[in-house]
Amino acid sequence: MTVETIYIARHGYRMNWVTNDWQSVTGLPRDPPLAVYGLNQAQELADYFLSLPEDERPTIILSSPYYRCLQTAVPTAQKLGLPLYVEHGLSEWYSPVTPGTGLHPRPASAIDILSLAQG
Repeated sequence: MTVETIYIARHGYRMNWVTNDWQSVTGLPRDPPLAVYGLNQAQELADYFLSLPEDERPTIILSSPYYRCLQTAVPTAQKLGLPLYVEHGLSEWYSPVTPGTGLHPRPASAIDILSLAQG
């Protein structure tokens, strides 16, 4: 099978774009959830993909492990009946690295975050 179309969607509107007074579901200070508007955008994205002819719909969904990204991807995965694959290579880098470790910060466990995002 040849890949003919790749759809790329950024996460929906983030809570920290609305207010500085938000709580992290994952406990990570740089992992905000979606705002209500972003949740609506995620539903609209799912509805859009569902409206496409079946042969034009996504057949695989990859998501960054960050909570807002999973919140954006979950409605589409659910409406299309597709598994959602978490890909750490689709995440951003936060500077600075954790002092003394040489490691870049990582989001929480994908399994934990995905279960939170699915509600």
